[in-house]
Amino acid sequence: MNIKNLKITWNEAGLKNLNFQTYGIAYPNVPKQKTGNDCGIFGMKYLERFCARNPAQCMFSHLDIPAFRVKYAYDILMSDHNVEYDAKFLVAGFKRYKDDQRHM
Repeated sequence: MNIKNLKITWNEAGLKNLNFQTYGIAYPNVPKQKTGNDCGIFGMKYLERFCARNPAQCMFSHLDIPAFRVKYAYDILMSDHNVEYDAKFLVAGFKRYKDDQRHM
């Protein structure tokens, strides 16, 4: 269905006829999610790692997702575009504060 829609859109845009019938359909071996709420992380990480010349570079598993979530959250929070400096300070000091509480 998606290929049919691509052909229609391609032709409606007036682009050069590429005779799509000569192309095969390839289904790449991509990591599979095991839950219903990890699709965004899987999609972002696959696109981040995508390299057409080295498909093995894209491989990861559902076991890697928790670490990816933390990394994405940290990158977003600590981004130069985030002007919530108080939040950055709280996150940066969280581990230190937590360690201090254990030693009391």
